Amino acid sequence: MDKLFKAIGNFFKKIWEWIKSTAWVQPLLIVSIIFGIIFSINPIVNAIKSAASSDKTGEFYSDKALNKAFNQLFIGIPDQGNDYARRVRRNKLLVTEDSGDVLVIYVKGNTLEDDVKHFYNSAKVNGCKLYIVNFDDEKNQRSKYDPDHKLFEDKYEDDDGATYYEFLLEQFEESYSRSHVIGTDKTTGKDVTWGEYNEIFNKKYGYDIYYPSFKGQNLEGEYNTTSQGGKDAHQDIHLPAAVKYHNGNVIDMRFGNSSSWVDYDTKNSNPDNQIILQNMWEGAFENIELK
Repeated sequence: MDKLFKAIGNFFKKIWEWIKSTAWVQPLLIVSIIFGIIFSINPIVNAIKSAASSDKTGEFYSDKALNKAFNQLFIGIPDQGNDYARRVRRNKLLVTEDSGDVLVIYVKGNTLEDDVKHFYNSAKVNGCKLYIVNFDDEKNQRSKYDPDHKLFEDKYEDDDGATYYEFLLEQFEESYSRSHVIGTDKTTGKDVTWGEYNEIFNKKYGYDIYYPSFKGQNLEGEYNTTSQGGKDAHQDIHLPAAVKYHNGNVIDMRFGNSSSWVDYDTKNSNPDNQIILQNMWEGAFENIELK
């Protein structure tokens, strides 16, 4: 074994001696080492960023100031039992007739968390009131009222948020319509529909507010569903969904997939995820008196 180590040592010693005695090899070796260090910096930095990001996954969406239970948002959700109104009022409702502008992002899991975080960090200085409702959270799954349970806290059974999904689906279907009235024109006093708002928004930002995945089915002005019945509502909720409310009324919404707020672009622009949310929050309501 000693002879083997000695042979290996002699081999590397001869290489070192050759390098020292060969002038042109030395600068070439130095340059190679420098370039090796330079090219390795980026992968190392990315690996560190990736590790840091993975450690923090879910932190933004679970922030107590932003993360809310669905039943904290609205009153009047059906099938909740006689105690529901008092129970929700104790939680202080967040979307009410005098809550002003509120942006609620409905998600399942940590989809697009970094994009939403970057948007919020840039928009909160402009007064963005943002709430996250994550349907993966247990508090958004215990939504069905069962009066047969004796204890109050056990009267709500886990139904994967079916009641919440149905309530939200009805809200989407009603609001995602060309004829849905969002306010009145400050000059003429006439109603302004969501379809008319799309034209105003497009003129300002260069792209439509309609969900591109509906367009292929000629459903620009209609919310597309794939199933029927309350228990199947979860199949029709396109998540993530960003919904802007004004005093409790839906005035705009955007839908995404697992990787982006989906391609809200036309010939004039190709906005990224953060800009899509930013444009939605800022809106084009200068000449509209909202409901």
